[in-house]
Amino acid sequence: MQAQPERPSAEAPRPSGIPSPDAAQTADLIRALSAIDPGLVAKESRAVDRARNVCSDIKDGKDAATVQRNAKTRYEGGAVPSLTDDQTANIVTAVKVSFVKVSFCS
Repeated sequence: MQAQPERPSAEAPRPSGIPSPDAAQTADLIRALSAIDPGLVAKESRAVDRARNVCSDIKDGKDAATVQRNAKTRYEGGAVPSLTDDQTANIVTAVKVSFVKVSFCS
């Protein structure tokens, strides 16, 4: 029997070492996520927490496929029942662009 890959929690605790975005970064992130799918920001604080977890994956050096897979797992559900691979890639890009201003995700 093959072990299943560990699925990240959609509601993982805030990652340590990843600062919260400031108001401008939060606004940029919310705007970018809303352009991908308005349901992604139905609960803005949850969207920001999920973005911080995506950032943590990037900062931890996880490969791009893992970062994207984890982002999809975190953001799917509720108001957004499913995401395409393109949407998920755009989420990861939105996180990088929104948080890169102070090198959170690099």
